Amino acid sequence: MRPEGGRFIVDNRLRSLKAVLLAPAVRITARVSPLILTAASFGTGLAVAVLIVSDRPAAALTCWLISRVFDGLDGEVARYGNKQSDLGGYLDIMGDITVYAVILIALTASVSPGPWGALAVLLATFYVNIGSWMYLAAVLEKRKAEQPARELYSTSIEMPGGLVEGTESVVFIAVALLFRSHLPLLFGVFSLMTAITIAQRVRWAWNSI
Repeated sequence: MRPEGGRFIVDNRLRSLKAVLLAPAVRITARVSPLILTAASFGTGLAVAVLIVSDRPAAALTCWLISRVFDGLDGEVARYGNKQSDLGGYLDIMGDITVYAVILIALTASVSPGPWGALAVLLATFYVNIGSWMYLAAVLEKRKAEQPARELYSTSIEMPGGLVEGTESVVFIAVALLFRSHLPLLFGVFSLMTAITIAQRVRWAWNSI
């Protein structure tokens, strides 16, 4: 899916659909603190890693999908009840980063021989990618830059879009859980996709700041 400006921003395109699908759950959990939902997302995400090393792939996949539902719910509930906070956004991002790292390590440890080299490359691209958008988000906040909505992907903060975002990452973990015997290939492909995303954001920065 290629949006305006040649950038892949699947998350922006799916946001309205996500809001519709989660609306019944949002109304049910409206009285729950978004921070509790963030904690539930984090806890079930860590449980995925435990299920992986316990060789329960079906349960791990189910738990992963539940975790991502909680991850989507916390922001929707916060917006619905006007409970958005910088702390909530910060904890959400930190939880997601931790969960992804722990799950990837668990996946690698669950197969023999584990593709530790491929994992190292993947985590390195993740590390650089995080820097590629976090600093830009800080610059945008500092300058209070007014960018066209089609070019910025916004969660609790604004950032330039790219090939790899939340949706692609969720799908990647699900595929990796289903096809653990192909982890080296999957890690390699996602490393390449992440590297492309880094290049997209560097180009955006070069042209925009």
